[in-house]
Amino acid sequence: MATEQVSEEAKETVGNTTLIAVIDDEPSISDVVVRVLMKPDYGGFTNISTHCGNVGLIEQWQEKGMPGLVITDVMMPYRNGIDFVEALFQHCTRHGMPKPKVIVMSSEMLLPVKEKLLHIQQVEGESNVAFIEKPFRVAELADAVRCVLDMKG
Repeated sequence: MATEQVSEEAKETVGNTTLIAVIDDEPSISDVVVRVLMKPDYGGFTNISTHCGNVGLIEQWQEKGMPGLVITDVMMPYRNGIDFVEALFQHCTRHGMPKPKVIVMSSEMLLPVKEKLLHIQQVEGESNVAFIEKPFRVAELADAVRCVLDMKG
């Protein structure tokens, strides 16, 4: 039976309480993201919420508290993930709220969406918005989360 080795860095992050919101219209993707982020080797996050869509989330977060990290799919019903991120940042600016870090994930980045993401990165700073391509390996997701949360922005 194989045992997992837990690094000293991972031990220090076990029980990380950063609020993370995972937004994807495919529950299986959200489930994988949550399971990965809860593992001690990948951050040990304990405060993760999942959402099947992004409608009404900004208003809900204004009342209950803004997450420290939003992980969102691009292709979503009603409003795509890029438009959601743009609206989220505009809302935070208007209301003087801290902006969460964001990881955008997608299996297909059409040119107009990619250009909009690049524009958001230029306006908000690359340290606030990252991209990960689906399908991703567990380590890629964990690295992206660690990298984005560690960046000052």
